[in-house]
Amino acid sequence: MSATTRNPAGGVEDMDNSFLLHDLLEVENHPVYLDDFLTRARPAGLRFVLEASVAVSREENFSPDAQRQLAGIADTVARERRIDFILNRSFR
Repeated sequence: MSATTRNPAGGVEDMDNSFLLHDLLEVENHPVYLDDFLTRARPAGLRFVLEASVAVSREENFSPDAQRQLAGIADTVARERRIDFILNRSFR
């Protein structure tokens, strides 16, 4: 769950210390988009199979506008990246 989802106002005062330390203040935190991560993982023979929480990626859980956006995306990784944007998901 993203910080924005947990705290729509975006203030850090209501965030868990563990979230702040791990996700926002960690010195070695270099976030990448899913497709960029998979590009790096591919030489090791790794590939994306499916989201750990399958319900998160099911189209019926999205607004009609989001469903229209997702309907036009055939590539699984591109679709998951769009879902990340729709959900404002910053961490997988």
